[in-house]
Amino acid sequence: MSKTTTLLVTLLSAGLLLTSCGKQDQTKLTASESSSLAATKKMSHYTLQQKFVAITDATMGPVQLVNKQSSSANAQLNTKISKATQKIQQIQTDLSRNQTNSALTNKLSHYAKTSLKLLNSITAANSNQYSENFTKLSNETQKIAKADFNNELPNSYQSVLTYQAEHGTYASGNILNTPDFRISFTKIQTMTTSGGDTVLLLTYTYHNKRDTTATPATDLAKYGSFHQGTTTLKSTTPTTSDSTLTQSLNQATQTVAAGKTVTAATAMTISSTDTAIEYNAVQPKNQKSLGTITINLKQS
Repeated sequence: MSKTTTLLVTLLSAGLLLTSCGKQDQTKLTASESSSLAATKKMSHYTLQQKFVAITDATMGPVQLVNKQSSSANAQLNTKISKATQKIQQIQTDLSRNQTNSALTNKLSHYAKTSLKLLNSITAANSNQYSENFTKLSNETQKIAKADFNNELPNSYQSVLTYQAEHGTYASGNILNTPDFRISFTKIQTMTTSGGDTVLLLTYTYHNKRDTTATPATDLAKYGSFHQGTTTLKSTTPTTSDSTLTQSLNQATQTVAAGKTVTAATAMTISSTDTAIEYNAVQPKNQKSLGTITINLKQS
């Protein structure tokens, strides 16, 4: 065989190989398309609710570790975030293939994105961004549950809220809560002194969460102050014939054993009963606001 013939045979052989490869690629593409078609889903409402719960559970795992703020919790955090991210991304893929209930599917797809943003803010150790993203996720969780799942909130989300309510630092309603203590204002009274001054008497329960003793009045003053309009109110010690009230006033300045709950009271001179009293709570370290407790005297 001549060299020319040999070259032609070689080229033809290469062409056959290329053609064969082309057919294999086409076969793979067809298989991929078939796989994609097979992967399309028709999720029931119940299945979509399971996806909602799964996204929430995956996200709340790292959030709970952040809340605990312990060395053992921090050691688990990166692994937990990585697994949660993978889980949510898989759910995103499943939702993208769903062909039913497009409105709810879109809500859950957005919910998954919000969850990933929250996890990213944990990884970035950005406390402001984390707080903002958690609030967004919390609002979205409640809206979806109310609109689509008969207000059934995932247990993992409720557990996080319960933990934060117990261990978080905030002032809301009639409660001042910190990791160290909890104060709940329970009774409002006013009295007029012999000198004609109006005195506000606030009774409260004080729970010491510490492992050591603590003083109710010290914690109350450390975490905030009482105001009436622009006036900062100062505590006073009135003379009263009410033995129970006297005991509560005295208890405010006495130490409370670790883990114990007592009834205490505070008193302050006010200008009138027409203007509400506000307890402006702050974080002692940076004076950042923790919230305001409003005491409407007209309802007392």
